[in-house]
Amino acid sequence: MSKMAKLLEKYKGRTAKKPSCNTPSDSVSAPTGKAPAQATTPRAAPTPAAPPVSSKPVPEPVFEIEYITDPKKAEQVIEEEFGGGQPVGLDIETMKVPKYRDHPQAGLSPHLSEIRLIQLCQYPDWVYVFDVPKTGLEPLRPIFLKNLVAHNAVFEMQHLYHAGFETLLLNCTMLMHNALFNDLISLKALASKILGIDISKDEQTSDWGKPELGREQIHYAAMDAWLMQQIFPMLLSEIKKKDRQRIYEILQGAQSPVMKMMYHGCHFDATAHYLISEKNRGDLEKAEAKFRDILGPKVNLKSTKQLSDHYKKVLDERTLKAWPRTEKSGDLSFDKNTVGRFSHLKAVEPLAEFKKLSTLTSHFGESLREKINPATGRLHPEYKIANAVTGRFTCSKPNLQQIPKEKTYRALFNAPEGKKIIVADYSQVELRVLAMLSKDSIMLEAYRNGEDLHRLTASSMAGVSPEKVTAEQRRAAKPVNFGIIYGMKATSLVSYAWNNYGVKMTQQKAKENVKAFFDKYPGVARWGRKNYTDANLYKITRTKLGRVMKVTSVYTQSKNYPVQGSACEVMLAAMVEIDREICASDLDIKLVNIIHDEIVLEVAEEVADQAVHLLEKAMINGMLRVFPEAVTIGLVEAAIGDSWGEAK
Repeated sequence: MSKMAKLLEKYKGRTAKKPSCNTPSDSVSAPTGKAPAQATTPRAAPTPAAPPVSSKPVPEPVFEIEYITDPKKAEQVIEEEFGGGQPVGLDIETMKVPKYRDHPQAGLSPHLSEIRLIQLCQYPDWVYVFDVPKTGLEPLRPIFLKNLVAHNAVFEMQHLYHAGFETLLLNCTMLMHNALFNDLISLKALASKILGIDISKDEQTSDWGKPELGREQIHYAAMDAWLMQQIFPMLLSEIKKKDRQRIYEILQGAQSPVMKMMYHGCHFDATAHYLISEKNRGDLEKAEAKFRDILGPKVNLKSTKQLSDHYKKVLDERTLKAWPRTEKSGDLSFDKNTVGRFSHLKAVEPLAEFKKLSTLTSHFGESLREKINPATGRLHPEYKIANAVTGRFTCSKPNLQQIPKEKTYRALFNAPEGKKIIVADYSQVELRVLAMLSKDSIMLEAYRNGEDLHRLTASSMAGVSPEKVTAEQRRAAKPVNFGIIYGMKATSLVSYAWNNYGVKMTQQKAKENVKAFFDKYPGVARWGRKNYTDANLYKITRTKLGRVMKVTSVYTQSKNYPVQGSACEVMLAAMVEIDREICASDLDIKLVNIIHDEIVLEVAEEVADQAVHLLEKAMINGMLRVFPEAVTIGLVEAAIGDSWGEAK
C-alpha cells in the first residue's frame, strides 16, 4: 500500500458531510451584490472531511457561496464569521492590468495584475467570495491576522504584498505535501489524490476583468478556498505523524523571503547585454565555420547521426565505449552534458565551443532581454521552493542559476544609482555539511583550526606537506573534494574536473585521487559505505532536517542527496534569518537573488557596511539553526560592488 493510500485509509472512518451530485442552483448568488441570508455567529468547527476511497467518479461537494460586493457587508462578515483559531482557506483571483493585457505575465505578475476576488472558507458549508474592486481591501484587513492556508501560497503572498500587506505568514498545502512526499503538486492533482474530487480548471483563463463575473467563475473561485479547508487538517495530521514539522516549518518560513525576492527582481543592464549578445552571435558564426572545416560542408551540425558517424571515425575505442548512446538509434549522444564530459578531448573541443556559443546565443541572448518586466524594468525570475529532488530551489523565466559565471555576464546584474550590490556565499558549505554528517574527525578538526580543506586534500594527493602545496595542486584538489560529494567515480571525475576547473587528469590519476581522498578522510569513507548499504536496502536517504528522498542510482545518490539536501536546508534557514534581520533593521535592503550557496542583496549605498554585517550574521545563524554544532570560522564571505560580477 502506498503512503498516500495509507493516508486515505486513515481518514476513511471519519464522519463527513456527503456530497451531492451538483451544487444547488441557489448556492451562488447572481453577481449583483445581493447576498443570500447568512448566520451571524460562527459555525462550530467540523471534523475533517473523509476522503473518498472509491474509484468511482465523486460528485462535487455542496457548500453555499456568499458573493459580497458591499464594503460594509464585507466588514460585517469578517468581524462576525471568522472567530476562533480554526484555519481559514484562502484563494485569490487576479485580473490583467489593461495596459499590459497582452503581456504573457499579465494576470500572474503582481506588477501587471490586480486582485479581483478573495475567497475565504473556515467551515465546510460556506465560502465567502469578496469582489475586491467593489469592496476594497481595507474591510478584509483583519482576516490577514488569522491562520490562513493556501495552495502555492507564494502566489497569494506576492499579490497581497503588492497591495500593501507585508507581514503575512501563510500555511501552504503544496509545501506541506512537499514535506511529506518530496514534490510540488498542483491543486487539481492534490484534490484528486486526497479527496477523490476532479476539479475543473476551465475558468482559470477566463476574463476576470469584466465588470460582472459569471456564476461559473464565482463557483470556480470558491472551490479552491473550500479545498484548502478540507485538505489542510489531513496533511497537518500526517506531518505530525511522520515527524516532518521541522522541514515544513523551514519551508513555510522561506515563503516570505522568496516572495519578496521574486517581487523585487533584479536590476539588469539591457544595453550592455545587447552588445554581448551581438559579439556572441559573431563568435558563433566563426565557431560554426571552424567546425565545418573539420567535418566537411555536407555535415548537418544538428544531425545526431552525421555527428555520430564522424566521431566514430576519430575517437579511440576506449572513449567510444564510454560515450553514451541514444536509446532509439544507438548513435553517439550529443546532449550538453555528454559533450561537456568529453570536452577535454582535442577532437571534441570544436564541438564543445560551438555548443557553448549556441547555448549562450539561444538561452542568454535576446530571449533574456524579452523577460524584462515592462512595469518595473527589472527581471523577476520565478523561484520554486524545494522543487528539486534534494529540496533545492529551481529558477525559471529566466533561470538565473544557469547564468554563465563569467564576470561579463554577472556584471549585467548591476545596482541602480545610489545602490550597491552585496554578495555573500558559504565557504565550502557542502564539504562542511559532509564533515558534520560523516563526523570525520580530520575534516572537523581542520575546520576548527581554520584550515583550508582544498589544501589539505591536495597535500594527500601530491604526497607533500600542506604548506608545500602549490596553487596548481590546490586547484586540482577542488574537483576531487566536490566530486566525492556528488558521489562520482573516476570516469565522471575526469570530465567534471576539466569542465568545471580546467583540470586535466587521466582515469588512472582520477582513481588514485579518489583513493587518496578516502585515505585522508576515513570517516567519510565509513559514512559513505553505511549510507550505501542503507539506501540499497530501503531505497531512501535523508537530510539533516528529515527530508526523505527516494534513490534510484544508489551509489551516487546515497552520498549526494543527504549532503546537497542538508546544504539546501541551511540556505532555507539563512533566508528566513535574513528576512527577519531586514524587517527588524528597517534599512533600505532588498533580497534580490539566490544561487545555490550564494545570497545577493541590493542596498542603499549608505547602509552597505551595515548590510554586510547583517547578511553574514543571518547566514551564520542559518547554519547553526540546522547544524548547532557547526564551526563558523571562515564560514561566510561577503563583498560589496556595483554589480553581481564585481561583488562576486
